[in-house]
Amino acid sequence: PYASITGHSKTLFNFSKTVGGNEAEDDLKNLNFKFFASSKFLSALINIAWCIVGTPEYQVIFSDLAKISFTNRIIVSDVGSIKVDIFKQALKILPKDYDFVGGHPIAGTEKIGFKNLVTDLFKDKPIFISGIRAKKDSVKLIKEIWNGLGGQVYLVSPEQHDKIFAHLSHLPHVLAFGLKNISNKSLTRQEISKYGGTSYKDYSRISMSSEQLWSEIFLSNRRNLAKGIKNFRRYLDKVAVSYTHLRAHETLRYLVCRVLL
Repeated sequence: PYASITGHSKTLFNFSKTVGGNEAEDDLKNLNFKFFASSKFLSALINIAWCIVGTPEYQVIFSDLAKISFTNRIIVSDVGSIKVDIFKQALKILPKDYDFVGGHPIAGTEKIGFKNLVTDLFKDKPIFISGIRAKKDSVKLIKEIWNGLGGQVYLVSPEQHDKIFAHLSHLPHVLAFGLKNISNKSLTRQEISKYGGTSYKDYSRISMSSEQLWSEIFLSNRRNLAKGIKNFRRYLDKVAVSYTHLRAHETLRYLVCRVLL
């Protein structure tokens, strides 16, 4: 058996460049992957039983999938960080005889490209199934795929998923991008590189993620994210006011205990 990676691009050059060029194709072959890249990829998918969409351009891919007369009943899944929007698009675009089982593995890194592949990336990681229009057997299959990769599967509604990850993922990324932006404006690159300690490096690491990808995530979950930003702004305002009005007899310990924590 093999895993088939099908690339959809306007030109083969652009797709090859996206995944890492000829070197990436060689890496995939060494890992026993079947690699297929084409600007006309629909014919390559006719005989598949399930597919996992791994690109932010869900509307485009869903529209292309909807044009295919599959030999088998098809199960479509995804790995997107937002579930409400993706589920709405799936219901709107995919034919009703297509099963859809939304997915989101919590196992990404800030690095991209096949050269940064981690073989046990999903081991013991939470995998969310969220947004379902499918038969029970289809949901079971997607769960088994993720369990087979070592993941711990949880089922939640798209609304609950987006609320959870607005706080646990999207807000931290906003803050990390903000920290990088402020640091770059206040310090030189040499100062950041030379003096940035473990705390700064740990926190700013996720700001090395794709800005384009995260901009789309922020926009897609903007309502939940806006609430998180508003609450964090209140916290910062509280800290600023406390520092301003800190009286001489009040120690920093008092400030930390009463305000920061």
